[in-house]
Amino acid sequence: TGSPTIYINDARYSGARDSLSFQRAICRQLNNHPECESMPVCVSDSDCTEQSDKIGKCENPGESTAKCTYLEPVRFEIIVLNDRTCANCDASNIISVNERYFKGATHRTVDTSTEEGKDLIKTYNINYAPTFLFDSKVTETEVWKTNTQIQLSFDKIGEKYKLKDEAIGATHLINQELKAQMHAMLGITKGNNRPQIDFFVMSYCPYGNQAEEGIAPVYELLGDKAEFRPRYVIYSNYGGGGPNYCLDAESQYCSMHGIQELNQNIREHCVNKYFGIGKWFEFAIAMNDACTASNADTCWEPVASGLGLDVAKIKDCQETEALDFVKEDKELCDMLKVGGSPTVFIEGEIYQGGRTPDAYLAGICAKFDTPPAECSESLASLTPVQQIPEGSC
Repeated sequence: TGSPTIYINDARYSGARDSLSFQRAICRQLNNHPECESMPVCVSDSDCTEQSDKIGKCENPGESTAKCTYLEPVRFEIIVLNDRTCANCDASNIISVNERYFKGATHRTVDTSTEEGKDLIKTYNINYAPTFLFDSKVTETEVWKTNTQIQLSFDKIGEKYKLKDEAIGATHLINQELKAQMHAMLGITKGNNRPQIDFFVMSYCPYGNQAEEGIAPVYELLGDKAEFRPRYVIYSNYGGGGPNYCLDAESQYCSMHGIQELNQNIREHCVNKYFGIGKWFEFAIAMNDACTASNADTCWEPVASGLGLDVAKIKDCQETEALDFVKEDKELCDMLKVGGSPTVFIEGEIYQGGRTPDAYLAGICAKFDTPPAECSESLASLTPVQQIPEGSC
């Protein structure tokens, strides 16, 4: 999926990209080719792979006296704290990366439900899964000593080194106190057989618009049998801050596509608060079609009037309540580690399904204690209006 991607004799090539490195890699596949006889043994450490369980070092790289030496790796343990009930907590990719960088490391998985897991959560104040806890011997490894970027990916907690949550994309809450706080902030009521979908978007992110238009038919089908709550992605100091992106002088509350997008987020909040979620869907989707992040501040009034919305009420709300809306959105984004549009949660759990109406319907219906009859219906004939590849802003 990326350029360049190189295979030599069906084996993935991951060495250096200079001519000599390519020639050496090809020469490994040749027998007695004259151009290969005088080549240096190595031009970089990546050429020294014969002893795969050790750390290869190239001495005198590129010279006729070049040679590979191999060091014994530092042996240490990495604890992988994970939740076996989490469908989105696959740690295998991070484990593979760790094994490549830290050849002497062994991984041991501990589930959050075990006594050891609970002790780890408490001792190291862990909030999200999966979490990787490295033994302090990691600081003795060759990679640690020579790669300051690697060091920046860790937090030291007690005698352990913890991979930062943002470095591995960990978003599954396992701290029960924090989870209860998050549910309270989102307004989730457990046990009411009324699943809640919180969808974080930007009013002029095409991918967020795609999600809105995929969720809208599900609202039309389920109505108030589920709770639909639009939220907005808010950044601090986006684009360097300032009035082109941010609502406030301190640049705490900013939007990716500029101040007009942020203003539109607020107007959509106002419509939801004072006219209901049904009118929110009408207004948001009409604005997706009629206006842009470059003209929303002047374009929105005819759209709102055409939908029978009270323009004066929206203006008053925008003037008096804007800061409350963006402050709450920012707090939720920080707690839930939301950084992109769309990011969707159902009953407080991250949703990673498709963006078609049927996919959203299935995600919501899976959270009912007793699914209503509507959950057996199909919305397969409906697709989001904007036919764009799935991505995020």
